[in-house]
Amino acid sequence: MITHGAHYLPILCRELGGDIDPDTVCIADTAPDGTMRAVFGFSGWSDGDIEGMLWARPGGLSRALLTACAGYVFGQLACDRLTIRIQGDNAAMLNLAPRIGFVHEGTMRAAHQGREVHIFGMLRGECRWLRTRSQISEEAKGAQGT
Repeated sequence: MITHGAHYLPILCRELGGDIDPDTVCIADTAPDGTMRAVFGFSGWSDGDIEGMLWARPGGLSRALLTACAGYVFGQLACDRLTIRIQGDNAAMLNLAPRIGFVHEGTMRAAHQGREVHIFGMLRGECRWLRTRSQISEEAKGAQGT
């Protein structure tokens, strides 16, 4: 189930560490039994760009969450890009980011406690998770016909 709220912020703080802006908007995916699958946080909205941060259990990132996040960032906020930073020792996220549509844009050397931080970005036009109104309309027609 996709939900949102500030009550997911402590999960990001605990799992990602460091100081996270208390105004971060969190969108989460929970299993029917209430188990947390993934949390995506968004902060630092500025001039068409927003910073994202993601925590997910292995296999916990769903299409539904990615679609909800794309709708929020590129639809509701009308951002042109979404930026994420991934620590160099986080191999799982470094492999996942390109698979879900992020492009590696650079590396900040010794940026976080002496470790590399990789910058990934996704532009609105590159986002395959952003559903257009015509796609939503077609999906609704298909659901009514079944």
